[in-house]
Amino acid sequence: MKRTPLAAVIVLALGLTGPALAQGARGASGALRGEASGETLPLPEALVQPGEKEGGEGRADATRYRPPLAHAGERIAADPSQLTPETFAALVERSKERRSRWYAGPELLAALRAVEASGDPAFRDQAGKAARELELDAHMVELRRAAFQARAQGKRGVEIWSEVARRSVDYWQGRDDVDPKRKFDEVIADLGAVFNGQYSQGHLKTFQDRLPFTNDPNLRHMQQVLDPRKNNLGWVGGGIDPTQSQDFRGMFNDRTNNQVFHTNFFVLLGYAAAQEDPKWVNLVNLKHELLDGGGSVPDWNASEAGIATGHLIRQLRDSHGNERALRAIPTLIGAGFSNHAQDFARPWGPTGPDYGGVATAMDESMTTFANRPRTNTATQRGLIRLFNVFRGAGGEGSGNYYGLREKDGDH
Repeated sequence: MKRTPLAAVIVLALGLTGPALAQGARGASGALRGEASGETLPLPEALVQPGEKEGGEGRADATRYRPPLAHAGERIAADPSQLTPETFAALVERSKERRSRWYAGPELLAALRAVEASGDPAFRDQAGKAARELELDAHMVELRRAAFQARAQGKRGVEIWSEVARRSVDYWQGRDDVDPKRKFDEVIADLGAVFNGQYSQGHLKTFQDRLPFTNDPNLRHMQQVLDPRKNNLGWVGGGIDPTQSQDFRGMFNDRTNNQVFHTNFFVLLGYAAAQEDPKWVNLVNLKHELLDGGGSVPDWNASEAGIATGHLIRQLRDSHGNERALRAIPTLIGAGFSNHAQDFARPWGPTGPDYGGVATAMDESMTTFANRPRTNTATQRGLIRLFNVFRGAGGEGSGNYYGLREKDGDH
């Protein structure tokens, strides 16, 4: 397979920066600590009571709030023998509801898994079936929670983005039932579902419809991988960055809170549609900034870099598809887009694997992109600035022109 020079450097770095990795822990963090309401309710009541705050809260509120149902799930996971036929039926019924999954998916899954493993033998098969139906949604809820936990800890946009990628890699790396190359698809789909929500699949479909002559088979494939996530339980909303892009490289910093949303979609698009002929994906980026109300040079820069990063991850998937390449994804994102690239050399901490060579390669590649642009790059940046003059736009920070709000699409 033909590789770009950067891909060759990354492959070399992956081979030289440490031994094979140990098996990662599955899933994101477990149950959150929070309000105690429902903790002492009788189990039959806790399983059916919706909780005073269930309703129209934004994603962050839903992440912090633990309704009686979440407590009930934890209690069942600790002691599945307490279930009666009536309370088991209530557990299964709640596990099928979208709103219940939104607020308590991981706790419901833990309860069902415990029943499957050691509960009443009469309940085990049904519990296992319900758990399998719930598992992906519960995983998406855990990723949403992880994003808001990172934000609450004071992490910035690229740091939150890379952290969610790390959690996703941990989960899929631990799935022995998933093909190694498919794990790359699932991680990229996770990121699309968390940071772009329902827009991820829709925008890929729009790209396919407008440019039907692009032949990359992965474009339709990635729509199919995203489809089971259409419940939209992982999406964090458009404005996840609490610091207005402060940790993005200067050329990507548009001083808005939605640059992760903007850039991640182009990583997804580059992964899904840039293999056959990347120029069509790049033209979509230019058209967006010129004609769709964008008009931001930092956004154009971030999109171009996002396309290239997605394409690079796709090359690693197709040429290697192994665990070490999969685990490079948090570094590729963090070191590529952050102004503190080397902080992402060890996404799993000081005792984890060293991806310093990958971080250096991404840092150098982005520096080259910023300082020595190709003629075509300079021309397209100039076009965007020229259109901004005619429109009277500022051009360096176009704001949240997607019209997204924190609470959009909660339920």
